[in-house]
Order: sequence, then C-alpha cells, then structure tokens
Amino acid sequence: MSRNFSVRNVSRLQLTALLCLAVSISATAQGPAPVLEKNVRAHEEFLASDAMNGRGSMTDDERRAAVYIGEQLKKFGVDPAGDKDAKGSAGYLQTVPLTRQSFAAAPTLSANGKVFTHAKDMAVLRIGSAKVSGALQKLSAGGKATPGAAVYLHLAEDGIAVRQQMMAPLQQGAALLIIADSVQIRQRFKAAAGQTPELPVQIGTAASTGSPESSIVILNDEATKQFDAIADGTQVTLGGEVKAGKPLFTYNAMGVIRGSDPKLSADVVLLTAHLDHLGVGKPVNGDSIYNGADDDASGVTAVLELARAIGAGPKPKRTVYFVCFGSEEVGGYGAHYFLDHPPVPLESMVANLEFEMIGQADSAVKPDELWLTGWERSNLGPELAKQGAKLVGDPHPDQQFFFRSDNIALARRGVVAQTVSSYGLHKQYHQPDDDIAHLDFPHMTQAINSMVKPVLWLVNNDFKPQWNPGGKP
Repeated sequence: MSRNFSVRNVSRLQLTALLCLAVSISATAQGPAPVLEKNVRAHEEFLASDAMNGRGSMTDDERRAAVYIGEQLKKFGVDPAGDKDAKGSAGYLQTVPLTRQSFAAAPTLSANGKVFTHAKDMAVLRIGSAKVSGALQKLSAGGKATPGAAVYLHLAEDGIAVRQQMMAPLQQGAALLIIADSVQIRQRFKAAAGQTPELPVQIGTAASTGSPESSIVILNDEATKQFDAIADGTQVTLGGEVKAGKPLFTYNAMGVIRGSDPKLSADVVLLTAHLDHLGVGKPVNGDSIYNGADDDASGVTAVLELARAIGAGPKPKRTVYFVCFGSEEVGGYGAHYFLDHPPVPLESMVANLEFEMIGQADSAVKPDELWLTGWERSNLGPELAKQGAKLVGDPHPDQQFFFRSDNIALARRGVVAQTVSSYGLHKQYHQPDDDIAHLDFPHMTQAINSMVKPVLWLVNNDFKPQWNPGGKP
C-alpha cells in the first residue's frame, strides 16, 4: 500500500464525493498568483490516490482522471474544447478510439533465408507494426543510420550509455534496430524473451499519421554469429501472424481560453501534460498500485494551476489550449490523435510547453531551477529565461528526454514543443512508491509559481519561438 491513501477500493459514489471535495478545495484561491500549496496538494491527493489505481492507460481510471481535469478547467473559467454532443455543444473530454491486434504465434526475424524466432534466437524489445522490413545496414557505434534501414549494431564498450547507443539510430530514422549479443544487454534479452511482444495500438481503424514506433530486437550469441555473415543491403523482415483485438479507448482532457487580440488570437500556445500512468502492476514490497504522483500528476497539476492563473486574469491576447493527453505511457496515443484531429491548424500552434515530473528537485541543477528538454534546439527556453523563468538546459542529455514525452509528437509535426521538468533520476520512477509521500510540495509549488509570469508573458506577446538550425527533429 502507498502511504498517500488509506483505502484501495472505493465505490463510484465515494469516488465522486472525493472528486467534488477536490474540486471545492482546489477552487478556493482567486487571482493569477501566487500558486498555493494547498491547491497543489488537493490535485495530487485526488489524481495520485490509491483510489485511482494508478490511472492506467486505456482504463476507466484514466477516464476518471480526465473528468476531474475537465471539472477543474470549468471551475477556472476555461471553455471546453473536447468532443461535441448531438446538439453541437463541446465537452472537456476528447475520446480516442483505439484497437490492438496481437500475435497469434511468436514473431520471427528473417534475412537471407535464415529465420530467427522470438524467445529462442532473438528477443523483441518492441515492435512498431505486424510487419517491419528494411535493407540491412551494419553500423558501428557512433555511425549514422540510413532512414528506413534495418540497422545491425554491435554495442561499444567504451563507456557510452547503452540507451544513448540504441536511441541514436532510431532518432536518425532506422525502421528496425538489431542489437548483437553482448554482456551489456543479456539481462534485457532474458526479460524480453519471457514476454509475448505487444503490437502497438492503432488509432481508430487505421494507424495514426504520426511517426510510427520503431522496432528493436536483441540477438543471442548464435544468431549474432549468423548475422555477422549476412551482407549489407540484404532485406530483413520482422513480423508474424496476427489476430484481431477488442476496441479500446483513451481520453484527452481539453480546454481553451480564446485570445482577445484581433491578430494575436490566431496564435495558439499549448500547455500540456499526460494524465495516465502505469495502473496496477507487479507488487513491490506489497504495493501494486503505480500511483504516478510525480509521473505525471505533477505535470497535470502545473497545467491546472496555470489554467487557474490565466483564467483569473484578463483574457490573454493569444489563444491558450490546456490539454492533458491520455496513454502517453504506452505510445503517446492521445497526443497523436490530437495531432490527427487538431482543434486549430497545426501552423497556428506557436509553442508547446509540456510539464512532466516536477515533484522533486533535481540535484544536478540549483534547487529552485527547472530544466527544459532540447534547450539548444530552439530559442524558446532562453527567451522565457529572459522573462524570469528559472529554466536551464537539460543536465541529463544521455537520457534523451526530449524524445520521451508527448512534446516529441508535436515537435515532429513542426510545433516548437519542449518539456519542463526537474526529474533527477530518482528511484521512484515507474515504481509503486512514486506516491504523495515522496513529493516535495514546497518545491513543486515554487516551480509552478516560477512559470506563471513567463507563461503570462508568452500568451500576451507576439514572440514566435523558432527552431535553431538543425534543431527541429
């Protein structure tokens, strides 16, 4: 059990009562500043309670979180921006229809007449579709991948982080990454081989037009020897027979404050976070609820409190959308659907600030500082810092955080989109004890307060962030 709530199971009536209590508590403060710790706590005590069962992606608990967010936005004077009902009235929820197929048998990797089977010769870490193929490209660590290639990589042993070596060819556009056997990844092989690979969820009846998820496999020692002998340029295919899955749903919570300026109101600033977490999973020390208090109830709290601040003052000159995406943890499906069904043209979105994991201070920066992923990629961070934001560059570049939040989906579609965080690689990440007991509420309150004035400047100014040369992903 987490220490932030005393019960595991509550009735719908009790949960509704908790929601109403949280709404009434968090709606008491007036005015754009300061952000109050009691309101920050109220959001967390609802979103990260054990009663919410970890807000698992594509679950009713995730939907309840979205309903709560919508209720808060309504209290703060934010208009609904979600789906319309039969009468044409918008609500605060955007329902995202999903489907998932599954493999009927273990997938295989084939090349030059040789076939390698999952859990025997190779292990699938992840797979982007039922069939993935590309021309083999043997790549040394540090080499550049060809977009669409099936990259075959021997990991270097010179201290470069394994994640960094694996991410580089994927970011360069490789369709498939094949990792040769090594001591560094044998534990990953063992873990992956013990599970059936899951196909990514499809949005609606067809895949999203967003960037497809890349695929990664790990070879065992014998398969590595055979791949070493296969020539560059050989066609490689990963896939298997699939069977139909059942319909699923995820949810985005969306609100808007429309701009007051005749010209600047056409510009849209997006303030976002993701509302889901890992749900109920493998018990650790007797606790099976992965509360996600920092990841990412803290980001949702930041978006809500910024909505309160902006909603309490004069109408901003620019239009501001407040969006909390569903199913970030399993593939960013809420964000991809939002981009496929944007409420305004994508070219009108001048900036996106995603908030993720601000619940603890990061010892790699000053105690009152936050960091911005991809700091060097655009002029957004430096300009906000000039306006008083306590923002600095990401002190963990090897972790590739710019690519690990929903902002990357927007960035790949042209929006200057970056993530505000203070995640210091704490041990609660993706664990059941990412709960309220491990949050630093004074830090979290100060962090949100530090962003109010710079965000108000951004939504009332004609500054349009730009990608720096080579910065757009």
